[in-house]
Amino acid sequence: MTDVNTQKELVFDNKIKALIAGYQKLKKENRLLNEQADTLRDQLKFAHKENVDLQKDYQHFRLAKSFDAQGNDAEKAELRKEIERLVREINTCLELLND
Repeated sequence: MTDVNTQKELVFDNKIKALIAGYQKLKKENRLLNEQADTLRDQLKFAHKENVDLQKDYQHFRLAKSFDAQGNDAEKAELRKEIERLVREINTCLELLND
């Protein structure tokens, strides 16, 4: 009977060791995946900032283009609306700063 119990204990010990080894492996994999996620988040933040900067540059370009005498009336009207929107936004910012 002790042989059977000893075998059961060995099987149980082996299963416990396998579970611990699996846990350690998953823990290491999780750490690596978290590091990769952090790296990708940093890259995404950089790309987002770059995108915002490019959008601002494009808005400035369109604004500068609006001062150009060329273009049809529809484009000029759209750009004029954009200038008015920017002026309203500036006024709002100034009001917030003054409060």
